[in-house]
Amino acid sequence: MEQELIKIKKVGKSTAQKLIAAGYNTISKVAQSESEKLAEELKIKLNIAKAIILSAKKIIDIPIPSPIPESPKKEVTPIYRRKFGESLRKESPDGNGRRQFGESLKNRKK
Repeated sequence: MEQELIKIKKVGKSTAQKLIAAGYNTISKVAQSESEKLAEELKIKLNIAKAIILSAKKIIDIPIPSPIPESPKKEVTPIYRRKFGESLRKESPDGNGRRQFGESLKNRKK
């Protein structure tokens, strides 16, 4: 029994012994259990119990439901389309393409 349960990921000798003591002596019993109940009985974290059950389901080929259904993808249109070679940066008044120090302060409304 213990050797069979060790095939499950996240299950070693001590966890296998805890499973057998709690009444989960086959992989199918582990796969059909609830994660909250398993975590409470074995005194392990909930995410580890979920991983054990998921691994057991994979071993005995139980279909695993998708947790989040696929939503249809919406087409996203950009707010601003620029032409090829066009810069988003504003040109400086002197024409060198760089912002001058304090330029943003000059244009700010008071």
